[in-house]
Amino acid sequence: MTKDDDPRLPHPWCALLLEDVDRILWRWHRRLRALYEARLPRDIAASKLWTLRMWHQLLNDGDMLGADLTERHVNRSYYHAKCCVIDEVGKHEQFQNLPFLDFVEALVRAAEQKAIPSRAELNEADPPAASIVEFRRALDAAAITWDNWLVMRPPARAAPDASPLWFRVEQMFLLLFSRLEAKGLVKPAKGGK
Repeated sequence: MTKDDDPRLPHPWCALLLEDVDRILWRWHRRLRALYEARLPRDIAASKLWTLRMWHQLLNDGDMLGADLTERHVNRSYYHAKCCVIDEVGKHEQFQNLPFLDFVEALVRAAEQKAIPSRAELNEADPPAASIVEFRRALDAAAITWDNWLVMRPPARAAPDASPLWFRVEQMFLLLFSRLEAKGLVKPAKGGK
């Protein structure tokens, strides 16, 4: 896909990872954009981009941090997602913070690190789960913490390539938004994503 294929897209979005991941990002685009913009500071003098503190707060609010996604992973996903800025003095705000496209890339990078149950693990759950949200509810009902599940998980299932990246990204978005909705931090989706 090139920029000429879809004039609605800014160029960096076209080069973002894989076509299957891109499809998932398009499916979630409205909710991601609304989440990004809703958490921007309302102060006129403040940055209109996401800071590292805002990034950490989002993942804390979404209960994403744990043994599988540590503060170090979160920092790394933030800094690796940032685009190169030629003039870091003149464009200090952009050099320090995340614009929307970099925010989306940081989420994808975090999904690469986050332990996500494979489809087989979702199907083998008791009862079978359609998504990570149902899987986590079943763990909570069985009084099994996420970190305990990670310890009990067979090593072959924990391999990073156990699930395709697009599946991991979508499951992370489902979990993140369900946790934020449960805390009243985002509005529930209307008729889908």
